[in-house]
Amino acid sequence: MIVFIIIGLQPSTAQAGAPANLQQLLDQSILHTKQNSHTLYPLKATEELVSGWLGDTPTLQLTSLYGSDSQTPVEYEVNVQLPIKSGSRRQLDQQLSNQNQQLQLQLQHMHRWYLSGLIREVLWQRIISEQQLEIANGKIKWLQQQQRSAEALADTNQLSQTQWVMIKNAILQTQIEIQTFTEQLNLAHQHYQALTGTTALPENYRETTATDFSESINEHPEIRLLQAQLDQAELLYENSTSGHQNWQLGVVAKQVRDIGFHENQMGVQVSIPIKAMKTISQADQLSWQNSQQEISLSLQKSHTDIKQTWLQLQSEQRRLQQQQELLEQQAELAQQLMTQLQQVYEMNEINQSLYLQQMIQAQDDLSAARLNALYIERNKARQNQTLGLPL
Repeated sequence: MIVFIIIGLQPSTAQAGAPANLQQLLDQSILHTKQNSHTLYPLKATEELVSGWLGDTPTLQLTSLYGSDSQTPVEYEVNVQLPIKSGSRRQLDQQLSNQNQQLQLQLQHMHRWYLSGLIREVLWQRIISEQQLEIANGKIKWLQQQQRSAEALADTNQLSQTQWVMIKNAILQTQIEIQTFTEQLNLAHQHYQALTGTTALPENYRETTATDFSESINEHPEIRLLQAQLDQAELLYENSTSGHQNWQLGVVAKQVRDIGFHENQMGVQVSIPIKAMKTISQADQLSWQNSQQEISLSLQKSHTDIKQTWLQLQSEQRRLQQQQELLEQQAELAQQLMTQLQQVYEMNEINQSLYLQQMIQAQDDLSAARLNALYIERNKARQNQTLGLPL
């Protein structure tokens, strides 16, 4: 007898040069993604174009005045206006610069988390598909052995038509499963290599789940990014108020020419806004309110969605763990049953059709425990992803 399932069956082992752990796999994937797709990364900030003291573009005004007759003096004037940032404007600009750096950092965290989710799903799809395919290949080998035995019995007219049909039907069903699992595995291999740049699995790919939802949700990349966007919107709103207007520094050079008279004049103009009260345009006010409401709603929705998904995964974890206990007991009984079935079959004390049916069912029971154990590991990975934890 050939038993096609062993309880200790393992997915494909890590290849030489494989990442040691999931974090190394993520770092490798980020480098691979960056080299092959520039659109996933934020554009480099051009802070060198932001002046530390000029609030706007300087202006140059040239004036030439002529009289209606020759007795009127001629005047030439050059006026350079420099919009100088006020102290509060420079302070606000520094806050905006710091906030932009924080926003870029949160975008990087968001990208690591997003890529982690893609890797987790394709990694476990690959591992599970490998396990399913190995089970199906073992099953087809056992069925083909039964087919050869049946053909020998057919030569001596000891094989019923029912037995022959059962064997052929089981082989066809298993061949269909093999085709399905092979396609799933090939697709998982392609996606895995496209994401990571390698076909090797990490040496350690199992995860432990976080237990504190409240602490994890506050550090969730999606929540942190939305909060950073809200903080930036508040600073931009403050920047649009009249309380941070530029000071105007003007340098004036004037020349007056008349008959027998020539005079050059130099002067400085300073215009300082009086901060009696802050004002803002209606358009800027509405824009700020819309941005605040939109981001606040996104924060609320994200928090609700994350919690609901996490609760669903927690429920799934409890169900899978309870099933695992039962499936392991079932697997032990199935192993005993297969041994007993083989013994009575060899002594011709069992109907051949019943033997075939019971053996197939027992082998399926053996494989169920192994697959369910992988589903538990995938559930842990999905919980960590939901809580915003990158690899």
